[in-house]
Amino acid sequence: MKLSSGSEPNLIKKFWSFKILLNWTFACTFYSLVFNGLFHAMAGHFNIHDSRWLQWFILNVSCTPIAILTVGFVVFEKWNTIWARPLRAVTVEDKKAVVIVQIKILAALYILVCLLAVGVNVLFNIKSNWHIFIYTAVGFSMPGIAFYWFNYYLLAKNKLIAFTIKPEFENIVDKNEQEKINNLEEKNALPAIEKADIIESPNNAIPIINPQQEFIKFIEYDREVLQLLPDQIYAVQSQGNYVLVFWHNKGEKLEKTLLRINIGLIEDLLMPNPLFMRTHRSFIVNLQKVRHIEGNTRKLHLQIALLDYSILVARTKIDEFRRRMESVS
Repeated sequence: MKLSSGSEPNLIKKFWSFKILLNWTFACTFYSLVFNGLFHAMAGHFNIHDSRWLQWFILNVSCTPIAILTVGFVVFEKWNTIWARPLRAVTVEDKKAVVIVQIKILAALYILVCLLAVGVNVLFNIKSNWHIFIYTAVGFSMPGIAFYWFNYYLLAKNKLIAFTIKPEFENIVDKNEQEKINNLEEKNALPAIEKADIIESPNNAIPIINPQQEFIKFIEYDREVLQLLPDQIYAVQSQGNYVLVFWHNKGEKLEKTLLRINIGLIEDLLMPNPLFMRTHRSFIVNLQKVRHIEGNTRKLHLQIALLDYSILVARTKIDEFRRRMESVS
């Protein structure tokens, strides 16, 4: 399966190689040969002395490798279109998409095998009926299940998907530091002037999207992956070579999109808009979405609307953050 840049093509080449496709083809062909042989033997049709029947039987078995190789080459060639997102699946939506892609590939294989089998019958002047689709489905079931779980095995083995999706975005504040801050606050140990630094955003309602805003386009591998209005973007978090974009469409839940883009490039994209600020090396926030600010002159924590964990403001960014917040209030 082919991608256009980065290290992902190497992963595809290594874990879904042409060699694996050939091995899979040979295994499924052998299974088809055994299944067809046993089926016709039980039905009393097996007759190796009839050369015409033997030719028909061989061509029927050949439908399986022809379908696998055809669909396989199409998937390898058109993978960028089939899977227009980073390979690494980290959300429930990504996991569902992986399942749907596999089901579509299996459906394409099944339909092609059926069509080829009908074509073989036409070639030998044999009338086809609905039994051929049931017969093919029964013979196709075991290889199909094996194909599905083998791909899941490869995805899990190479850490491209997790069977239990766990968010990799956690509060980056050191746990020991967080405990100290919580203890100090509980004991009222923070000076009065620092306690006064705790402020609430003046507007707790989610702003209505202004239709006159210009869209911000997120480009990945020279393809437009995401197009959002500035007001829809709530926060961006660095995930190594990826970024996680938190954005709002409707309802009371944020959408999450993983992009293989460096956060520095996202910063260059968003910074012309005064609503956005990089508060930390790992975070960019929409200042209008800040609902609660807590901390002191040494450390600030932000609560973003609809986001279920806090975001840290770097110590060197605190003064700039306060000035920027006053300008958007």
